Amino acid sequence: MWIKFTNKIMIIGSLLFALFLTGCVDEPTIAPVKRPYSVIRVGNLSANVDNIDVSIFDVELEQIELFSLQRNVFTDYFTVPSGKRRFFVKNSVSGDTLFNKTIDITSYEEITVYFGGYYSASIDTSSFSHFTFSEGMIYSYEAPAPDSLFVFFINAVGYSPPADTSKSLAVWRDTTANTDSLTIIRELEYGKCFGAHMGAATYNLSFIVEATKDTVATFSDEFSAGTRNFIYISGTPSNYGIVKEVKEPLPIRDK
Repeated sequence: MWIKFTNKIMIIGSLLFALFLTGCVDEPTIAPVKRPYSVIRVGNLSANVDNIDVSIFDVELEQIELFSLQRNVFTDYFTVPSGKRRFFVKNSVSGDTLFNKTIDITSYEEITVYFGGYYSASIDTSSFSHFTFSEGMIYSYEAPAPDSLFVFFINAVGYSPPADTSKSLAVWRDTTANTDSLTIIRELEYGKCFGAHMGAATYNLSFIVEATKDTVATFSDEFSAGTRNFIYISGTPSNYGIVKEVKEPLPIRDK
């Protein structure tokens, strides 16, 4: 009997000692899972709204960012949690709501979000909307090959639906080295963007309405190697505007 009692005491003591040792051992530290994010910027390419206020909200409708943007102006790049984010845009002067919808921000992408088109209180004659295009991934160095450059063309012309035929433009180019030769780059539909990999040179660009074949705008400038160039075609069909923006390749970021 005494032997059995002694054995039980020893077993209980061993268990208590094991629990004491367990309490003294540090728990392994597990790093928190990083929330996916993206690098974005926001621009105002509206045809007829000179100043807009842009608010960005998370899923709990907590405001993440707030910007006031003049026409043809973009924010700097900033990080934002990926996923569906609500963008609220209003006319800075009149206070009219121009846009109030969610935009899907894809994880780990470098994204430009711009608001363009012609705003009208009537939905039948308004083309104001948002457009996005991806410039690459945050973990890739998006740089052109040596002695070359990237050009991104964006058609944000504020057409008035439904009868307007200027929604599609063709972009042509020639260089000062051979001004007798015009080469079509690509047709560019409203709200779309396309990129071209070109050599460093001075380029003369012509923008032609596909439906009528009329040249509606021209632009000439020097394009330097190693740069990312953005050519925005905005304004209205009666008053086209061309804006050029030059950016250095974005740095690599961690996931």
